[in-house]
Amino acid sequence: MNSELELLIKILFSSLSAIISLLGLKTGWTYKKDKLFTSRKNISEFSYQMYKSSEDPTFKKLAEDYGIAALTKDNTLTKKQRLILLNTTNPVSDIDDYSKCQSLISITTHKEIFAWNKKRYKYSIYRKLIKIITTLIYFMGSLIVALPFSYSVVVSAKMMEKINHLTTWQYFGLSSYFVVSGVAICFICLDKLSKIKIAERLIVSNRRLGDKCSGVTLAAES
Repeated sequence: MNSELELLIKILFSSLSAIISLLGLKTGWTYKKDKLFTSRKNISEFSYQMYKSSEDPTFKKLAEDYGIAALTKDNTLTKKQRLILLNTTNPVSDIDDYSKCQSLISITTHKEIFAWNKKRYKYSIYRKLIKIITTLIYFMGSLIVALPFSYSVVVSAKMMEKINHLTTWQYFGLSSYFVVSGVAICFICLDKLSKIKIAERLIVSNRRLGDKCSGVTLAAES
């Protein structure tokens, strides 16, 4: 029984680690963004106070740059790109949406403000194919989650016989493994589908702002 209990504990700890990691992907990223905003906001305010004390235009420019960087909450964009992002159709939601699907799209100075990072995503047929495959994998994950509740229907009679000979601890450990694995697969698939959907919406809704953003880019360069 001790060996069975040790096996169960190992499985549970592995499952718990997987769940914590999945939750951490979202919460950790959110906290990181909030900390980034707070840090840059404080630097911007401090720089502006330095400007008021010294009247040195360098501090004024620094305060402006950090203020813009705080609003966009990113680490990779240039000042031109940040200004473009602040002048989208709906900057409040667009900034948040962009941060969610930044791995798929980038900010350009063309008429289509947002562009796909990978050229193959530019084709709708490819995106539909990815969606179909991801959706199928999602349903496979759902089946894995439901597997512990339908062993007698899914598995063969020979396999069912082996399952019936498992101890309570072994059965619980096996079922926990399937549930956690299935949930992880579903989470990854939903995240992928959500990012593609958000990216498509951003690209379409900001497609006609090219002239406006070109003006912003020129202003930033001057």
